[in-house]
Amino acid sequence: RLNKTQVAERRRQVSEKANSGWTQQAIAAALNASQATVCRDLEVFNAELRQETVHNVTEVRNRQLYKLELVEAEAWAGGFSSPFEKHDMATARQSEFSPQSQLGGAEGDGQTPPVPPAPPPEILYTNTF
Repeated sequence: RLNKTQVAERRRQVSEKANSGWTQQAIAAALNASQATVCRDLEVFNAELRQETVHNVTEVRNRQLYKLELVEAEAWAGGFSSPFEKHDMATARQSEFSPQSQLGGAEGDGQTPPVPPAPPPEILYTNTF
């Protein structure tokens, strides 16, 4: 029976040969192992590769979100308006003609209430992962 180091080395060799186009039967013959062992080694290798890929994607996403938070915080500090402000204003204008606004709006004067300012970045982009 092989120890963990030997199994890891065999799996490395199996993945190298598989990536070079070898068939499972050829790999098994070259490494003096069964085709079933080669198949299991490839399954383990592929599962580890998928897990590593998911981890890397998550790490890249978190870095990008952090950079976006820094840019947005800098924009807020510089007095720039929210990137959603134009959309919010268009939505507010459309609501002027809604049946609810015909009933007097929030203030009872027939006007749509002003759009509230967007929340600060720490509220919009709290990192919960």
